[in-house]
Amino acid sequence: TLTIEAGVTINVNADKSIYVSGTLIAIGTSSSKITFTSSQSSKAAGDWGPLTFYDSSVDASFDGNGDYSSGSILKYCIIEYGRGVTMTDATPFLYYSTLRYNNYRVINATKSGSSSGTLKIKNCDIHGNSDDELMVLYVENSNSNTEISYNNIYNNTSEYDNYLIHSSN
Repeated sequence: TLTIEAGVTINVNADKSIYVSGTLIAIGTSSSKITFTSSQSSKAAGDWGPLTFYDSSVDASFDGNGDYSSGSILKYCIIEYGRGVTMTDATPFLYYSTLRYNNYRVINATKSGSSSGTLKIKNCDIHGNSDDELMVLYVENSNSNTEISYNNIYNNTSEYDNYLIHSSN
């Protein structure tokens, strides 16, 4: 388990990524956010690779009221100047976070069925991102619940729509 405290800035070197195979708990506050950003002096979209949650990462869990109780979470975080967040058969909780100035699929969630968790992306601000090939938010979910709600998605540039949600449920 890696716990990142409120107010911390993670500077990621060019062409490097962050891979999560366990539990990542990054919980900032509304006035003291956690920032994942480029270490470059002149920052640009796509400077660093994605923040990637793998199947071996610990999925977020929720209590009977639907409130977060444990597992991987990005709350009051800023993810910028990278390639966004990728979830491969993983369901971290993205909550009150800002994803800006990224390139490629800013949120790229694909599930083939090995994770039974609930993917929740709530109250996030997704703006100023670009994707020359696809779309900014892509969710392909074949075997679990997905809740994408109360997000502000605006001023993004993509070849297609700003988002695509595909479910075979």
